[in-house]
Amino acid sequence: MPSAEDERFTFGLLINVADVLARHGYPRAEGIDLVDLRQALYCFLYVGRKDGGR
Repeated sequence: MPSAEDERFTFGLLINVADVLARHGYPRAEGIDLVDLRQALYCFLYVGRKDGGR
């Protein structure tokens, strides 16, 4: 798990990911969807898979 000071995990990163998804035809993430996307991105980057993968 990363330290709370990982400067790579920024609001800018979140917005960039949301923009890429929107460019590929997914609905634009706004409001609570951004919170959910942030949580999913955090889990993907730092928590790992339950089956031990990665």
